[in-house]
Amino acid sequence: MTWIVQILRKWLNVPSPPPDLQPDLKVLMARMDSLERMVMTELQKPDPQVGIVDNSVDEGRLQDLPDAHLGAQ
Repeated sequence: MTWIVQILRKWLNVPSPPPDLQPDLKVLMARMDSLERMVMTELQKPDPQVGIVDNSVDEGRLQDLPDAHLGAQ
């Protein structure tokens, strides 16, 4: 990952951050990496809601509703 940053800085001609900010940037990058790992782990888990049928809708009432997707009034 650092080699990508170096190439982009060189390509964009962006100066390196001041030395006093280096520790803060490293901490921030570590936190972002940790957050990315957490998000990716969560995304890879199967969705517990998939396959669960919601029986809370009264299908008798559905016949009274217009078919909006068909353009019904």
